[in-house]
Order: sequence, then C-alpha cells, then structure tokens
Amino acid sequence: MKNIYFDFDRATIKSESNDRLDAAANLIKTDGGNYLLEGQTDKKGAAAYNLDLSRRRAAAVVAALDARGVDAGSLKSIGVGEEKAVVPENASDAERQQDRKVVVRAIEDATEWAKYQKSDVVIKKSGTKVRVYKKKK
Repeated sequence: MKNIYFDFDRATIKSESNDRLDAAANLIKTDGGNYLLEGQTDKKGAAAYNLDLSRRRAAAVVAALDARGVDAGSLKSIGVGEEKAVVPENASDAERQQDRKVVVRAIEDATEWAKYQKSDVVIKKSGTKVRVYKKKK
C-alpha cells in the first residue's frame, strides 16, 4: 500500500490520501489479518515533539480505517518520530513531505504482533501523562 501523507506539524490526513485509505480499508477487510500503522515525521523540530506527532498521525489513520469499516482489533499503531526520515532538516517543505507519513504493514507473525500495544499515543491530562489503551472488540 502507498503511504498516507500529512501537512507539516499536523496529524490531519491530507485529502490526497483518501483514495489510498479507501483502497487500504478494502484490502484489509478482504484479506483480514493484523496491521501495524507506523507514524513518521520529517527531521524538522524537536525529537520528542516529532515522536508525539508521529504517534498521533498513526492513531489518525487507525481512526480513518475504523470509520471505513475495518475491524479496529486488527490494527495497532506506533510512532517512530524522525527516526526513519531520509530528507535533511534544511530541505524545502515540499521535499520533507515524503517523510511525513504513516506506513501500513501486515504483521503475520503472532509473536511479533503481541509485542505491540494497541496504541502508543500518550494523552496529557492534568499535567500528568496517561497511556490510553483501547479494548479489543
């Protein structure tokens, strides 16, 4: 599947990704299985902020696929921040766009699937960090 893209400093999916989301949803519903959604950012900005942003991007794609009828229990999301960015921080915004994405990967090995939480998004509440876990359906 092709990547899902985002604007700079946003976890909102770009409209140009809607066809890819539709295709991904249809494929996942047809093929079944488990899928890991990995959020990525470009290198611009603080590493901790980019990690949080990448997590929110992956969670946004999970929500978009869920809205398209994909079983949310077959999806998990993680963020890797700028760890996999290939474009230099000083490149143009258009060039860095290729690093702002969510990559969807099928996970066939049950042991590997078990390594991942449902989501690694951290929700800030009352000045403390709380991990949010969704129950499987």
